[in-house]
Amino acid sequence: MEGSLKKLLLLATVFIMKDVTYQSVSRRYILITHQEMSWSEARSYCRTFYSDLATIATERDFNEVASLPQNTTFWIGLYDDVNSWDWSLVGELFNPPGDKRYRRWQEGQPDNARSAQHCVALSKSGTWTDESCSTAITYPLCYGVRTKQRLEF
Repeated sequence: MEGSLKKLLLLATVFIMKDVTYQSVSRRYILITHQEMSWSEARSYCRTFYSDLATIATERDFNEVASLPQNTTFWIGLYDDVNSWDWSLVGELFNPPGDKRYRRWQEGQPDNARSAQHCVALSKSGTWTDESCSTAITYPLCYGVRTKQRLEF
């Protein structure tokens, strides 16, 4: 039953893909628009069907994502890991050196309102806002990673 449900969800998903290639790694960005999810649900969904929530680690990544048609806010893989903002999917293969410095915060963000905003959403304007991770306010922006060695999504 669970396998059938996953297949049905995957088939019912409306998504748009965009490929970005770095050396031996190709990232495919996928906008999922069939159901609003919390950040944890979105990460779980992306990890189940693709690789993870999207990492937008360079201006090049941002430009690729910005070229996708979007009229809503999407979860991305950035989260507050106690004292620093980290990407959900770690490893040099997925996040080349220097990526931790790239940020596109909306003015006044992150503000950690009520000490409860630890996850990041990409807004319609292309800037990032910190949001409560538990609120099902938005859709996920997933990505799949393909390498020359193997397909990972």
